[in-house]
Amino acid sequence: MQLEYRKIFKQAYEIVKNNKFLWIFGLFLVWGNLLNFSYVSQNQQSSSSLPVPTDLIIFKNHPFLGNFILLLILFLVFQLILLFFRARAANIIAVKAILEKQETSFIKALRVGGLFNLRLLGVTVLMQILLLVLAFLIVSPIFYLFSLKFFIRAIILSILGLIIFIPVSIVTTLINFLSPMFVTMYDFKIGEAIKRSFELISQSWPTLLVFSFLLLCLMILSVILSLLLAGLAVSPFVLLAYLAYHRGGSTVGLGLTIFSIVFGSIVFFVTQAVVAVFQQTAWILAFLQLIKPQIFEQEEVLPAPEIVS
Repeated sequence: MQLEYRKIFKQAYEIVKNNKFLWIFGLFLVWGNLLNFSYVSQNQQSSSSLPVPTDLIIFKNHPFLGNFILLLILFLVFQLILLFFRARAANIIAVKAILEKQETSFIKALRVGGLFNLRLLGVTVLMQILLLVLAFLIVSPIFYLFSLKFFIRAIILSILGLIIFIPVSIVTTLINFLSPMFVTMYDFKIGEAIKRSFELISQSWPTLLVFSFLLLCLMILSVILSLLLAGLAVSPFVLLAYLAYHRGGSTVGLGLTIFSIVFGSIVFFVTQAVVAVFQQTAWILAFLQLIKPQIFEQEEVLPAPEIVS
């Protein structure tokens, strides 16, 4: 089945423009993406041996305090992760209610989103574990061949590994986009949501790939435009800071510089929040178009949650 791409993007734009409370969900979605990015960056740097700062010696001398602070940080990070998935579920619930012309709001949708955030987290965790296990199985023999200086065999195995890993990573990414809709709209459990998502991907993978590519292009363009918009917004303050520095007003110049950075960051993240909501809304519209021909015979389709009725 072919998607009406232009209609989807236009309708998503109208929904996001006319329901600005959805932008708040976008802030949580952007925050979750930043948290995931920082986690990946930290993993990449973990292999390098860095000296322990002298400020952290206190934690070495007081292990109870260090363990307590570590547990507190982990707890807060976990709560932020749950909030990210709750916002994703709430955004799906709110958009579905808007499409069905039902009453909804930020608070109502967020309250019901709490019923699904653990399942959405479970889907993501399972997909990440799958990728990690697959990557380990592929990379281990490659490193072993390199250690034995069988370079040709290692390169050939690397190419074969990429041929396997890239399609699997694409499928898991699509499952991460589609499963939340099955969970929140049909109250499916984790396993059933993944199964239904995989079936939908196997039936409509060319359409989903094209749709994903179009969204990716829009997202890249949006990042560039957000940076330009943030730059234009802070340019007067940057100019004033430059003039203040050259006229001896270092304190004023420093204040304007800090204000420029903060204000520019706010502009950038707010625009990215709108973009994140647009992306999620577009996926919801595409999902609803794709499942129209499907009939769920064995599972009874549940009505929309009370929150949006």
